[in-house]
Amino acid sequence: MVHSFPDLVVNIDEAKKIGQKDTENLIRDQKLILVVDLDHTLVHACVSSNSACFPADGTAEVQEFEINGNNFSIAIRPGCRDFLEKLSSYYELHVFTLGTRDYAHKIINILDPKHHLIRERVRSRCDSTIPTMKIQEISKIFPTNDHMVVVMDDRRDVWSGMDNVIHVLPFIYFDTKEYEASSLFSKNFNFKTIRKIESYCSDTSYFDYLLENLVEFHSIFYEAHRVCDSIKADDKGIDPYLDDSNMPNMKNIISYTRSQILNNCRITFSGIIPAEGDITDNREYLIAIFLGAEVHDAVTSDITHLITNGVYTRKAKQIIQKSIPASIVTIDWLYCCYYLGRHVSENFFKFEFNLSQAEECSVEFEQDGTHDHCGQKRGGDCEVDTVVKKRPMVLEDYLDDEDLRLTLEELENETESPDDDKSSVSASQGSKNTHNEAKSIGNVDSQCLEEKNSSDSSSSVGPSNITEEELQKYVDQINSEVP
Repeated sequence: MVHSFPDLVVNIDEAKKIGQKDTENLIRDQKLILVVDLDHTLVHACVSSNSACFPADGTAEVQEFEINGNNFSIAIRPGCRDFLEKLSSYYELHVFTLGTRDYAHKIINILDPKHHLIRERVRSRCDSTIPTMKIQEISKIFPTNDHMVVVMDDRRDVWSGMDNVIHVLPFIYFDTKEYEASSLFSKNFNFKTIRKIESYCSDTSYFDYLLENLVEFHSIFYEAHRVCDSIKADDKGIDPYLDDSNMPNMKNIISYTRSQILNNCRITFSGIIPAEGDITDNREYLIAIFLGAEVHDAVTSDITHLITNGVYTRKAKQIIQKSIPASIVTIDWLYCCYYLGRHVSENFFKFEFNLSQAEECSVEFEQDGTHDHCGQKRGGDCEVDTVVKKRPMVLEDYLDDEDLRLTLEELENETESPDDDKSSVSASQGSKNTHNEAKSIGNVDSQCLEEKNSSDSSSSVGPSNITEEELQKYVDQINSEVP
């Protein structure tokens, strides 16, 4: 298939000839291929009559256009045009969108009015045999040089887990609610996380981080290519441009680079992963492994990070009591590392307890809470108030996670008499989940966690000797201490 003539289909031999010529041109110009999405990646568009901007975000340029009698508002992600201009020196730009062809060309005319960046390299759902899946189009447009392709999209699901996809932080400007209602948001990833990451990037453009990553990938590819180029074709006359064994692959480069972001980090989660269910299906666990971190079940002396949902839990108490030099951060830190493609400073995302909670632990609370164990810090961070404001808790918040349940159990033990305490501990130990501690995982291909003990994981949530009313009493007690 050819971008300019979407209805034109050629046979495989002709496609290889075209692909060979394209590869030679790319190598000559020292460029790679960037396939970029439009909606929520470069722009956010919606029907004008239904749009309402977030009050806190007035930084984007907004334009209006009309298609088939419908008026649309389009917000352009800050820094977009400058990003595309700079990137064109390193990549041949292509647009793949699930929007219609008319819609795509309207957006391109706004982003690239001179038609010198993207030209006619646009692929829409009107040109696709499977409109909901973009991965099928890669092999059709790039039959011989898909090893030179990088994809940039706010959705990974339409690419079926391809390793050369740069998952972009969604750009949401209009309050249209469609993203909030989608399955792409998880319990721990929401609008607040997006705004927190945007706040971290407030002194620069989010595209500056993407540009730095993409230029790095380009440098790695062509440095490897210079080595591979010295390999001569064998006596069968194989063209080295078409022999994959003689060419670096962007899938491998991106996968390896990402796996080094949290290398040497040893992470444990608290209040993030439900007690029931397979941890290896959890989104946050998979992100941590993808970034090269080791994920542990329990708090140990060599833990470098405790990632919490913003609740004072048993694991947090253990770290403070044992003076373990670990960074206690919110889940936003992990997502920021993921979407910015680097190990970002923990300072901006650290979770601090109020002093009354710290005094209950009978330890001196470290006020600055800065620990940099495994990676460079982002330079020039401004001083900000990093205290996480906690919302009032409800009973379900605690019962959703085994670690939180045990925290309530400890609260009960501290308030009972010595005789009652012994029986309470004995009863509660029988209901604890005894699944094995997580294996240390250094890369994505390693074995995942051992499955939990099925008999223990099926036990009912909450201490067996505490009624729901009593649990709620402790919840109210905690809420009364929240500033």
